[in-house]
Amino acid sequence: MLAGLLASQIAYAGQSLTDFKAQIIGFLAIFVVAVFIPLTVFIPHLVRAKRRGMAEFGSLATRYAQEFEQKWVRGAPQEALLGSADLQSLADLGNSYSHVREMRFVPFDLKDVTRLAIVAAVPLLPLTLTVFNVEELAGYAFKVLF
Repeated sequence: MLAGLLASQIAYAGQSLTDFKAQIIGFLAIFVVAVFIPLTVFIPHLVRAKRRGMAEFGSLATRYAQEFEQKWVRGAPQEALLGSADLQSLADLGNSYSHVREMRFVPFDLKDVTRLAIVAAVPLLPLTLTVFNVEELAGYAFKVLF
């Protein structure tokens, strides 16, 4: 809708695309904020889930590591360590704990914000042909790629 409005202003009112820089930036900022603000409702839940997960997995990992040490390091194991399910279970527990530790407090990151801004700006790309001609754009693209 914004691209059509700007195109009509450029074509019929004689304005330039550069006259609308503030409006384009404002639209992109408001659009990105409007999409991601509702997701901030989940922040308290994610904080609690991470704290609870760190505490529960931490105590489980500690208990398991202590029992593993008691059995395999201090004790006389009755089975061979190689191929033992205990070792694989310890590794799986470590992977689970690292997933909980890496959990973010917001359900999006800077990559998501950037991608959304780019997708929202794509309909405005044809308007750059009102500022640059096709040969110039092809030359810039060729320089960037090669």
